[in-house]
Amino acid sequence: ITVTRASGPGSVTLQNATALTNAQGVATFPTLSLSGTMGTHVLSAGSGVLTPATTPITLAAGEAVALDIATQPSAQTTVGIALGQQPTIRLVDAFGNPTPATTAYTINASVDPASVDSGFVTVFGETAFILPGQTSTTFDALTLNALLGNRPRLIFSNATLASRISEPITMLSGPAASLRIVTALPDTLRTVGPSTWGLITPAPVIQLADAGGNPSLQS
Repeated sequence: ITVTRASGPGSVTLQNATALTNAQGVATFPTLSLSGTMGTHVLSAGSGVLTPATTPITLAAGEAVALDIATQPSAQTTVGIALGQQPTIRLVDAFGNPTPATTAYTINASVDPASVDSGFVTVFGETAFILPGQTSTTFDALTLNALLGNRPRLIFSNATLASRISEPITMLSGPAASLRIVTALPDTLRTVGPSTWGLITPAPVIQLADAGGNPSLQS
């Protein structure tokens, strides 16, 4: 006699699903196991031309083994400004089913070094928490500072779970946060006379800069 899945959501895997009948015509499946998409599945036990026997079984999510990105961070963001779309990170079992936490998890966001082309990328508001009974968490103030031209990806990680990497994020120039000297003053300036101002050449140039050191395009 062989047990198969007759209907149900997604896909499942049955193991040790075949057994022989004994002298009383009874087949026992001592190590039958089922894994896959959670939900209600109908199992069918059949043999040749005999009418099969069916029974429903509900498959619940397993233990959390990995993180999953339920909502990706914004595809583009302004330097120094919190992401308009904050990422949502959830716990999943070995088959990708969302599963509730049985303990508290700290979720950290960091920059994938392989996604940094030049300069630096700094992350702020990089920690979120999934508490017992919760399936997911949404960051509330995740912010990036970076040199323009970079399209960083974020790594979401926990010490005991498999991590996930986001889609790339395009960086846009942010509001002015500091001043940057483009053309510096000369080391020495000589006065022309006791009542004449010395003309500074070349003329000093000061640029508005955003939190990432990029030119801030505002007046």
